[in-house]
Amino acid sequence: QKEKKSKKKEGKEEPLKKYTWEHLIGFENTVEQIKKHIAGQTLPQVLLFEGRTGLGKGHLLPMIAALHFCETSSACGSCSGCLWIKAGEHPNVLILDFEQQAIKLDDVRLITSHLHT
Repeated sequence: QKEKKSKKKEGKEEPLKKYTWEHLIGFENTVEQIKKHIAGQTLPQVLLFEGRTGLGKGHLLPMIAALHFCETSSACGSCSGCLWIKAGEHPNVLILDFEQQAIKLDDVRLITSHLHT
């Protein structure tokens, strides 16, 4: 199995350990649209979220991934799919955090590698 580069920041708590759907204020419409896509099995292979720092995207994205891969379809946080996402090790999930304004070559290589595994 390939090693994955982790971009976790030290001291930063994993979103699924701390947050629930109730903490994601302002994303209600987005979450409902995603739930409809998951229910209809029409969720795109790639989702791109952008916006100002501090909006909560970093908490929303793991929750969406957990919702999609959860054995109970509820982002329960305790099934194997949710636990893989909590650990940042789900083989079908790649969440990148670009703090800079440009995507670097190493980021492109990471994305390409992930898509070809």
